[in-house]
Amino acid sequence: MRCVYCLGGGGEYGRPGMMSEETALAAVDWLFESSLDAKRVQVSFAGGEPLLAFPLLRRVVAYAKQHAAARGKAVSFALTTNGGLLTDRVVAFLAEEGITPVISFDGSAAVQDGQRPFRNGRGSYRRVRTMCGSCSPSCPA
Repeated sequence: MRCVYCLGGGGEYGRPGMMSEETALAAVDWLFESSLDAKRVQVSFAGGEPLLAFPLLRRVVAYAKQHAAARGKAVSFALTTNGGLLTDRVVAFLAEEGITPVISFDGSAAVQDGQRPFRNGRGSYRRVRTMCGSCSPSCPA
């Protein structure tokens, strides 16, 4: 998307790129090492659009689950997305992993389409609204 209010300069935050797998896995390592005696930890995917790196997201989920099992901890996941990259495959993965996404949605069709157009200039309301309902039946959008 090309949200009109994006603080990330269209998703590039001053320079193009995505978080590397090395950095993502190191963050999970740090989380578990820093959690001490906590019985439960949560990994949250946010900032920019985490579904742009869906293969990495899948890898991080698997890695965190391995860490949790090895340490006798529970791990849960949170995901904030603009919904533009939700597909049946992504929704199925989220459901399998028990991840209910938080959908950033601006409101009515006119507001959503004006604030959150796709890169091609088309509005995102219809697409996001359709997919949002498939991943979260209680979605108010």
